[in-house]
Amino acid sequence: MTDKKPDAADNVIELGVPVEQVWQAITTPEGLRCFLADQADVEPGVGGHIQIGWDGQLMDPATIEVWEPGRRLRLRGNGVGEEWILESRGGRTVVRLVFSGYGDTDWDETYDAFDDTGALILQLLAAWLDEHAGTPPRQVKAIAHLSLERAAAWAAALGREGLATGAAREASLAVGQQVPLALRGGDPVPAVVRMYGHANEAFFAIPELDNARLLLMVRGADGSATLTLQLTTYGLDPSLVEHAHRRLIKTAKAFESFPRTNGS
Repeated sequence: MTDKKPDAADNVIELGVPVEQVWQAITTPEGLRCFLADQADVEPGVGGHIQIGWDGQLMDPATIEVWEPGRRLRLRGNGVGEEWILESRGGRTVVRLVFSGYGDTDWDETYDAFDDTGALILQLLAAWLDEHAGTPPRQVKAIAHLSLERAAAWAAALGREGLATGAAREASLAVGQQVPLALRGGDPVPAVVRMYGHANEAFFAIPELDNARLLLMVRGADGSATLTLQLTTYGLDPSLVEHAHRRLIKTAKAFESFPRTNGS
């Protein structure tokens, strides 16, 4: 028998920017497009909505239940509660992001996914506002389709023949750890683990690319998984971004050659 998961997935981060900047980031289309989504639409105030999307696909709009500028934002969409709680601390801001409930499904089964999502969103927000002073980001990505169950695809992607090599294999990854990322088309790229999820997502900072962020995300089931490599850069020279993008594409193609058995 396993312990019951908490009632909410609760993540916290402290940013070195004023609360007004954080509020603008999470409640305006311009802000949301800079750290979270490709598309965003906001009707502010209680009863309004926030709607975001990626790659031309919009999520259902989430209704705004609480709108307290600079303090609290609570949304609900598809049965999911999402609450932002901001606390100003002398020019800095403590940010809490809480997910609770998920329709009629088993909360224990979905808690890990929401915990990962909350941690990732806060890391994206910090990378943009805290580390790169609001410099508009540029994203490039590569996608691989694997004939593997999601868990097997995750293990393969971070295994001996995958993204993290040698001592940095999946089993030993930890937040703050320095790892060499085996991107095809060149030498391994030194990186630092910023977030490591429950077999869903991993997030790395790459110092040699001005602390650009690389997201590894695995989704899917029924013997078919989709693996996404997404690099977010901030004011980096376009030629360096394009070179990195070509390496992501080569890496994704190499992942697609993983055997159907567990490739880790």
